[in-house]
Amino acid sequence: MKVPKSNITPVTYDLIEKIRQWRNSPRIRENMLDDTMIEPLQQQQWFENLAKSKDKQYKVFHQESRPIGMLYFAEINDKSCSWGCYLGEEAVWPGTGILLSLAALDYAFNVLKVECLFAEVFETNLSPINMHKALGYSANPDKLVSTKGGKKVVLKCFEFQRPDWEIKKEIIFAKLPKQIRQAADFIVFN
Repeated sequence: MKVPKSNITPVTYDLIEKIRQWRNSPRIRENMLDDTMIEPLQQQQWFENLAKSKDKQYKVFHQESRPIGMLYFAEINDKSCSWGCYLGEEAVWPGTGILLSLAALDYAFNVLKVECLFAEVFETNLSPINMHKALGYSANPDKLVSTKGGKKVVLKCFEFQRPDWEIKKEIIFAKLPKQIRQAADFIVFN
């Protein structure tokens, strides 16, 4: 199986409609706190506000030059930030979710230079929960929150400290399948 080349770029105007379509898909919306449908004008406003934001960064994940998903960071300050991601396209290379997670850790600690990376996942979204555990995230106490639609949900909360990444990175990579290790070497941040 060919190992894909991936790059992560800032959101550009020409991709905001594709991102809106991804975000409005039931598969993505069901795992968002705000699960309302996004209208084109709202998406345009989001893009304009994103350009002015100091504490948010949204990135598009491409494989072989094809946009396939989002990687985003919020509440960015000099000490910490939170992150999330989703794959907008379903026909992607196996292991792409792990690649996004590894990219998030590298970006947070080596580009944003934060000391701690936080993540929150619905308790029903088992794949990312298992991935966070496998990558060595520490579990924090769960949170009970309300979605925009008023539904109560439990969020599993995780964190990863910079010193842990520096210590565990090689160990984590050694446990990954060879193809994923190779694919991780081909991730470029633009």
